[in-house]
Amino acid sequence: KPGQTVVLTIDQSIQYAAEQSLLAAVQRSHAKSGSVIVLDPRSGEILALANAPTFDPNNVSEAKPETRANWALQNIYEPGSTFKIVVASGALNEGKTKLSDRFFCENGAFAYAGRILHDHDPYGSLTVEQIITKSSNIGAAKIAIERLGANSLYNYISDFGFGKRTGVLLPGEVGGIVYPAQKWAKVSLAQIPMGHGVCVTRLQMAMAMSAIANHGMLMRPMLVDRLEDS
Repeated sequence: KPGQTVVLTIDQSIQYAAEQSLLAAVQRSHAKSGSVIVLDPRSGEILALANAPTFDPNNVSEAKPETRANWALQNIYEPGSTFKIVVASGALNEGKTKLSDRFFCENGAFAYAGRILHDHDPYGSLTVEQIITKSSNIGAAKIAIERLGANSLYNYISDFGFGKRTGVLLPGEVGGIVYPAQKWAKVSLAQIPMGHGVCVTRLQMAMAMSAIANHGMLMRPMLVDRLEDS
């Protein structure tokens, strides 16, 4: 309405720092793209959202299409080890395991459903806490296989917000790719806990991590703080 001002949740100082740090990191690592998302996990407020490469909004006509994309919510990727929070928190929440429970991680190579799963180090027996801190692929797979199961794992994937749009007030958001449990291959139960076989957006992953920081409460990402009249 005329005279109203939209006040965003974006913090100008944090946004500037995010953009500068991201640009330096992308150049240093020769990456194709990168994103930084800074959130308040208690409210879902987005304090900064930066993408690289970017473009000059005052000269849009000369910008390449790929630089105009909002990589944080328009592009999907396999999340890898960050996804282990889903299987671990699900099994803990169901009471199927405790942080102190131990799983044998097969000294780094685990045969399951005709595939060999590997760890980056040859781990033996690890607690659930160590499986997360050491990022054991085999340990995460065993939590899913021995304690949680396919249907419960799928339910927690959905509860964390994966497979559907977050509802952020920005155009072009995609929902990622998560297949229902009945369409999984047998090996999926071992691969999905380590972040393979699903595709997510960077914003979805940031919101899921925020839910861990917010005692299990998943918020909707917010960009508008308030409207002010004249």
